[in-house]
Amino acid sequence: SLLNAEIFIGALSTVMFLACVLGFAYLMEMGEVLWGILALVVGVLIFIPSVAFCLHIEQKAGFYKCPKCGHKFIPTYKQVFWAPHAGRSRYMKCPNCKQKSYCKKVIK
Repeated sequence: SLLNAEIFIGALSTVMFLACVLGFAYLMEMGEVLWGILALVVGVLIFIPSVAFCLHIEQKAGFYKCPKCGHKFIPTYKQVFWAPHAGRSRYMKCPNCKQKSYCKKVIK
């Protein structure tokens, strides 16, 4: 499913980013400043687009359900980007009842 792809892409890009950060630290310690900076830049260039794509999947796959009124909605990318989350729930304002709460992700 798309959400499994999101988890896989997010985990893989995070591991790659951390490897690049460790490479950066090691290369800087060895005095290889240019290679260290290059390793860090590569890590950032992998991580940022991957996170943006994962958030796109999070926004488009399924919908969110308001726990207060039961309204089902698809938030904007901006709402998904800025909303604090815990697992598959995001703290967002329901477009129906205008209340803020942790809306749960629903796939179907």
